[in-house]
Amino acid sequence: MALLVDCAETIIGIPMADTYARIVGFQGDKTYVMLTVEHYANEQARNSNAQALAMRTYTAPVAEFTGGLPSMYAWLKQQPEYQGAEDC
Repeated sequence: MALLVDCAETIIGIPMADTYARIVGFQGDKTYVMLTVEHYANEQARNSNAQALAMRTYTAPVAEFTGGLPSMYAWLKQQPEYQGAEDC
């Protein structure tokens, strides 16, 4: 599971279209969950262990994620940076 989305800010200093954004980790307690999302040039770059182009972290109430990982991606798509993101 991942998203295709434009990334306005990358570690190389230029925006990139259609990056492969994947939740690479999450942790939490009974109140909050922290998501870590990494962006890659494409799925092949991710699968070949290339360096991520961007990394973002988000914290949200645990109640937002009642459906497991799919609900985490649905929540991400509601955030400004992921507006218009497509499932892939």
